[in-house]
Amino acid sequence: TRPDLMPTCEQMDRRIKIIMLNYRAGQQAVQVSAFQLASNYFATAIDLLPHDHWKVSSTQSLEMFSSAAESAYIMHDFDKARSYCAAIIDQECNILSKVRAYHVLVDVCLADTSKGEESGAINICFDVLSQLGCNFPKSNFGQARYVARNMLMAKSTSRRLERDMRDAITFSDDSYNDAAMRTLDKLTMAAYLIEPGLVPLVTLKILNRSLKHGISTQSAPALAFQGIIVGFVLGDFDRAEKCGKLALDVLKVSDDRSLDSRTLLYYYIHIYHWKHPLETIIDPLFEAYRLGMSTGDVSAGMWSLFSYFAASYHSNRSLETLDAELSTHTRVMKDFRQESQHLVTRMVWQAALNLRGQSKHTTQLIGDAYDIRQARATGDISKLEGISHDMTSLLLGAVFGEYEAAAQTALTCCWNWLDTMPSSYSLVPTMFCSALCCFIASRSSTTNQRKYKMMAHRCHSKLKEWQSKGNPNGDHLIVLLNAERNFLRRRHKKTSQYYLEAIRLANARRYRRDEAMANERYAMFLAHRGDFTNASIYMDESIRLYGEWGAHGKVQQLMKARK
Repeated sequence: TRPDLMPTCEQMDRRIKIIMLNYRAGQQAVQVSAFQLASNYFATAIDLLPHDHWKVSSTQSLEMFSSAAESAYIMHDFDKARSYCAAIIDQECNILSKVRAYHVLVDVCLADTSKGEESGAINICFDVLSQLGCNFPKSNFGQARYVARNMLMAKSTSRRLERDMRDAITFSDDSYNDAAMRTLDKLTMAAYLIEPGLVPLVTLKILNRSLKHGISTQSAPALAFQGIIVGFVLGDFDRAEKCGKLALDVLKVSDDRSLDSRTLLYYYIHIYHWKHPLETIIDPLFEAYRLGMSTGDVSAGMWSLFSYFAASYHSNRSLETLDAELSTHTRVMKDFRQESQHLVTRMVWQAALNLRGQSKHTTQLIGDAYDIRQARATGDISKLEGISHDMTSLLLGAVFGEYEAAAQTALTCCWNWLDTMPSSYSLVPTMFCSALCCFIASRSSTTNQRKYKMMAHRCHSKLKEWQSKGNPNGDHLIVLLNAERNFLRRRHKKTSQYYLEAIRLANARRYRRDEAMANERYAMFLAHRGDFTNASIYMDESIRLYGEWGAHGKVQQLMKARK
């Protein structure tokens, strides 16, 4: 109000130049993934804005605050990201101008687990979609009917999209449709992590919009999810892979790289491994992590990194190498405050430490990387943490020979995992370990023998069903289970043949852990038959292979048992 305190025109021009210099510097920093620098530049530009900037230059202010919010989220400054988003949402402007802010809020809700606002991400998405004119059936019955009707048409939908994309892929230029598709993509990720039952509903909605309004970049991850539905729910692995390849084709012709990480993640952890060796997904998952971090999709990048480590573990990768990489990358997850990914990755690390003999425990996840006792003491165990813990303990039980405890876990959890983790790369090793432990436990149990046999046969049959559809990752595991089943039935000649075949197949894949387990089980069978000379030979080979894998804790256990 005092003219003598008002800045001169020359001062205002200079101030605007400084603001724009900082803003452009922030944009350039984003392009080279220097998000901390970008966040600092954007914050400086915003601090210098005049008090009436929303009235004078609302478009530029929206762009500046949106960019600042995105950079603050990536640099895990969640409170600052929320404040920037709130400033945008408070403005009286078109919903299209606010979509980026809402999307950042969704990412913040999913990443900042300390506030317990994860479910708020889904509510935000539904609210934005409603404002964009993209509505869902309101009742549970209506949603179920929509999913059932479109599920029956899933194969024909993918064929129609494949036909439309055969000659050339043209992208929709409708700004409202583009905003709706981006929001649906955010909703897919939120539902995938929090409420998996919503994923088919959202995926089918995206695909129907793609048919109606044209392909968009957001069609890529939806096509990958369509592959999950067609492959795992409808049982057509070949059509599932075609859906996945269509998703990759969309990425190739799109200039938008922001969804590359997420699409690759879905494709490789849910589709590709059903028709290809598991070890072939490891490098693509690390590439998905790299792309996520370079494009700002930190959440998908960190889930890709977790999947990289879990797939490496299931593929019998050297435990020493795995331990070294986990030590480095878990710190990165912690720095970026990706709590869920950090938690389950630490479980994988603790399993590796148990196997390497660097913990006093075998199947209990207690040690330097992770301690289940802390979570139990506070009672703060999420559904994801509980599933990951039980699955990891089961896999350790199969290696360390704690078959009865692992079989109990299989009875209570195994079939639920098929529903909670549809088409995951971890299902084959989990089904195998469940069947193995139940077969072995049924020989010694006096109370649950019938239940263990039934569960073992169910898991064994499921693995053979997947094998018949082209899955190559259970061949040697199924043969080993054939040996255990014949051992149980006292068909000793067939048992010996199956054990030797399992050893041969595991050796051909260079799966040291699985080859060691087959040798160990064959040695136990030979000892049971009284052939201690040959039993000693195969046990020595098992010890050598476990040592080569890096499982020195298991080696110590076997050496102690021999003495």
